[in-house]
Amino acid sequence: MLDSLLQRVLARRGANLGQRAVCALALRLWKLGRCVPVLNRLQGTLTVRGLRLRARLFSYDDLLCVRPDYEAALRRWLPPSGAVAIDAGAYIGRHTLELAQAVGPTGLIVAIEPLPENMTLLAYNVRLNGYPRAHLCRCALAADTGEAVLRFGIERSTATLDPQRATAARLDRQVVVAQRRLDDLLADLGIASIDYLKFDVEGAELAALQGAERTLRASPRATLAIELHGSASAHGQVRAWLVERGYEIEELNDAGRHFFIAARRQTVAFVPSERAAALLRASA
Repeated sequence: MLDSLLQRVLARRGANLGQRAVCALALRLWKLGRCVPVLNRLQGTLTVRGLRLRARLFSYDDLLCVRPDYEAALRRWLPPSGAVAIDAGAYIGRHTLELAQAVGPTGLIVAIEPLPENMTLLAYNVRLNGYPRAHLCRCALAADTGEAVLRFGIERSTATLDPQRATAARLDRQVVVAQRRLDDLLADLGIASIDYLKFDVEGAELAALQGAERTLRASPRATLAIELHGSASAHGQVRAWLVERGYEIEELNDAGRHFFIAARRQTVAFVPSERAAALLRASA
C-alpha cells in the first residue's frame, strides 16, 4: 500500500492545486521519517517495472518506489542476451535485477556490494526474482587486495572508503570489509572477459578501474557505465585513465542530472597520452 501511495506522489504533479498540496505534504512527512531510526529500518516488498524488490521504506531506497524511472539513462546501455555483466556497488539490487532481465538465462551477473545490510537485501531480491545465475560478492573494489574501513550513515546508500567523503557527509558509522581487485575476483570465478561493467563505488572509481585493468584489456567490446563522485579533479583522473586506454566517453543525461558516464573502446587500442593529460589539466 505504501509503495502505491508514494508512486502516486510524482504522478500528481499535474493535478489541481489541492491535490498537489496534499501530495507534497505526504512526501515531506515521509522524507522526515527517513531521519527516524525506527522508521528507517521498516521494510516492505515493492513492485518496480515488473520486478519485486525488498526495500527499506523510509530510506534512500525510496527512489525505487517514488522514482521508478530513477537512473533510467542506464537502460540505453543494457547488455544483450547472453552477456556477462558486472554490477559493482549493487546496493540492494535495482540495477542487478534489470541486468539479469537483460542478459537472460544464458547470461551471467556478478553483483558486488560491500555493506552487509545491503548485501542481505540484495541476496533476498535476487532469490525473490528467481535469478540463479547471479554471483554475489561481498567486498569493496580497489587497486589492491586487503581490508578497508567502510563508512556509512543512517542511510545505507552512500557508504564510502574515502574518509574525506565520509567526514563531509557526516557518515558516523563504520565496518571493516574485504577489498579486492576485480581482476582477482573474476579470476576466482573463472571469468576472463566481460561485456558490461557498472561502477557506483562512491569515490573509489579510479582505484576500482586500476584493479580491473587486466579484465578490461581482455574485454575490448565491453561497455562501462560509471557514476562519478567527488571533485572535478577526481572526475578528470577517471576520464584521463579511460581516454588513455582508448575509450570514448559519453555523458548520460538522466532527467537533467549527469552523474553517470558511459565508455566504449575506440577501434584504436590506445590514444596519445597528451589527450589524457589535457583532460587532467582541464579539470584542475
